[in-house]
Amino acid sequence: MSGDERGDGAAATAEERADEAASGADVDWRAFFGYDEPYANQADAIEAAIDAGEEGGYLVMEGACGTGKTMAALAAAGHLLRDTDRYDNVVVATPVKQQRRQFIQDLRAINADLDEPFSGLALVGKPALCPYERADAFDRGVQDACEDLRETTAGLVAGDDGGEAWWDAGRAAELVESARIDADSWRTLDEGLSTAGVDAPYSTGRPVAPESMTESDREQVFCPFEADWYAREKGSPVSFADGEHSVITTEELLTGAVPAGTCPHRAMGTLLEDADVVVGNYNHLFDPRTRGLTDSVVDERTFVIVDEAHRVEGRVRDLLSDRIGSVSLRRARNDIAQLGSYARQSRENREAIATQLASWELSTDALDHTREFYNDAIDWLDRRVETYLDEEFDDLDRAAERGDLPDRLEIPLRDPAVDEPDDFSEWAIEAGYTEDFLESLHTVGAAVEDVLETVDPDRSCVCGSIGRLMRNWWTRDHAAYFREVTLERTDREHSDEWRRHYTAALECYDCLPAADLRERFGDLGGGVLMSATLEPMDVFRECVGLDRLVTEPADDPQIPDVPDGVDLPSPKGGSGDGSEGADTEDGAAGDDESTSDERSEVERPITERTYDLTFPAENRASWIVDVPAFTARNRGPPDSGSDVRETYAYALREIAQSPGNVLVCMPSYREAAWAAERLTASVEKPVLVDEPSSAETTEALKRDFFAGGGKVLVTSTRGTLTEGVDYDGAKLSACAVVGVPLVNVASPRIRAVRRAYGAAFGEDRAFEYALTVPAVRRARQAIGRVIRGPEEVGVRAFLDERYTPDAPRSVHEYLPAEEREEWTTMTPMFLEQLVEEFAEKHPEWGSG
Repeated sequence: MSGDERGDGAAATAEERADEAASGADVDWRAFFGYDEPYANQADAIEAAIDAGEEGGYLVMEGACGTGKTMAALAAAGHLLRDTDRYDNVVVATPVKQQRRQFIQDLRAINADLDEPFSGLALVGKPALCPYERADAFDRGVQDACEDLRETTAGLVAGDDGGEAWWDAGRAAELVESARIDADSWRTLDEGLSTAGVDAPYSTGRPVAPESMTESDREQVFCPFEADWYAREKGSPVSFADGEHSVITTEELLTGAVPAGTCPHRAMGTLLEDADVVVGNYNHLFDPRTRGLTDSVVDERTFVIVDEAHRVEGRVRDLLSDRIGSVSLRRARNDIAQLGSYARQSRENREAIATQLASWELSTDALDHTREFYNDAIDWLDRRVETYLDEEFDDLDRAAERGDLPDRLEIPLRDPAVDEPDDFSEWAIEAGYTEDFLESLHTVGAAVEDVLETVDPDRSCVCGSIGRLMRNWWTRDHAAYFREVTLERTDREHSDEWRRHYTAALECYDCLPAADLRERFGDLGGGVLMSATLEPMDVFRECVGLDRLVTEPADDPQIPDVPDGVDLPSPKGGSGDGSEGADTEDGAAGDDESTSDERSEVERPITERTYDLTFPAENRASWIVDVPAFTARNRGPPDSGSDVRETYAYALREIAQSPGNVLVCMPSYREAAWAAERLTASVEKPVLVDEPSSAETTEALKRDFFAGGGKVLVTSTRGTLTEGVDYDGAKLSACAVVGVPLVNVASPRIRAVRRAYGAAFGEDRAFEYALTVPAVRRARQAIGRVIRGPEEVGVRAFLDERYTPDAPRSVHEYLPAEEREEWTTMTPMFLEQLVEEFAEKHPEWGSG
């Protein structure tokens, strides 16, 4: 059932609701709508978002390309922010750079017509803003280099006058002045720093603090951009007035802050405190390590817009999963060993270090015990990897010469189908390491880093972060988090034994992010989650925690506590939009008044909307090609020449011969290579094949594909070319999706995910929720690349019998109800005729 059918508890169609919203029942939001007239369904989406937001709820919206989701969400947010007293700011989270630009463009369009524009800020990471990083002046990662410079600078500008601020702005100004390059040295004795078309008042090399400002004989390298921020009392030389229509982006931050000598990243953080609308990525909202920037402004008075929301589940799973590399384990051990070495150098060192450790309530014995643990853990990991590789490959070097080593391997540390402690945890307990000790590793690591900062400030430590990850390993439950050893292919000819071929890591994989998402959305005031592919809505709501999103119940003994992992019953009628429930046949309410009041005190309203393509239906052909399921069992290996493979090769050839550019999406890169080989031999167009590669290589491939003349691009449906890429205009005339792009269901971590979903949502739903639905969403994302505007013409094709309604393991029900009506089922033999007929009806197809 579609969101439109179950979202209102009434029979109104999407078109009827849109007409009502556009007719002006409540037109307050029109002042915040950036264009002349809303698209079909856009007005309804705005009204639905406002209604949900006013009640502290969420709108879950699936809208095809052309719905105007971005402007609808921003217009609703503008009304809620300016005309109600419920929200203080708006935060947009999108994982796609192109969508980030669209939000900025639409916000500027809104501001252009406002006497009092919204202050807007686009967030980016340090690499995009750090002048030294942009000038390629660091010899290591920007995060580590920046943190070291910031710590040193903070120490240099610290004041001791007991005022409100711990820093001394005058002292900071002295540091800045000492770093400035004068006119005589500019571009002669010193290399001036330039970036983004502007010059900084400092050199490319980091300056050394004057001896008069240091307390030791050691040179202290600092960041003058950071010092200038302190000199300005943590102010910014950039204001919202500097942005186009009051929206600040990377360009304004660089061109305004760099010539002034201030850190652009710090300027961004300063502006963040006063921004009405913030546009960032998922990390700014969900990543515990990145949220330090935004947590001060994101709370229960924040209205959030989550774009491309079909990605939320997988992205948060990645963000909350931890990886502890074997190299990092060794570095953490060496950090502690280094501190011990300093302590042994003299009695004074031992006493000074013991005093600092005492402030952490630690003794030197704790360091010895921790170093011993890391030594033992490294030995355990080495033995586990060596044993596994010996059993799998016997002679690893010979397997590498044959090219038989996989790029990635998983060594599960428990049975993925059973919720039990992992082998590493059990080893640690058996070896005598108590749970209290294991949970204290973070504190020990932080203390070691604190002391080492004093005795060896140039050392880059990891023991604090590794200790935190180790603490997570022992405190996280074993049902939702799966522990394993992972091996990544490498080529280190100078390393010994298995390390020549693989790097190893301990991984704690987040199988079920719903609880974390529920907590995060519960902390926010309300918002919109939107994408072109969210259906089935009930599955989406459950998997991102919205079905369990509750407010604190009133102190009433009749309202039970809601245990974690227990579903609340839906309101009567199952409307899903927070309504009180459908009436019974005789017109009486389906529940008594007191029960409805109690429910409304517990549940936060979740409203649903689904909007289909609004572009002319005659401009597109939508085909399901009824061929045997493209599964490993049916098709056999690529060189098998099976009947199933030959049938697919024939069907793909017929579609690839369509005029213009054709995108072929296979279930994996391995299958993409097979399809590309067959198409190269059977079609006259150039055939491009995508493979796992760098972002630069992928961009070059896209440019080649778009460079004119019809081509075929073959990729994996799970790759980067099927989502977030705008094939607008004549860039794409047809797309064929082969098979259902399920992940490797035999993978230990995927089996653990399935187990976790079964425990949370029921075993009968585990495969559907964890695997099938995400796979169909990926297929729909790929097929949606074809029609991106009202004038575009194209063909969309699913090739696999499982897309038909009556096939075994059919996925037809996971297509939205309105969308199903468009798809025509056929056998491959009709493809040539249908391609020709479509071309005759649309002579412009594939041209341009």
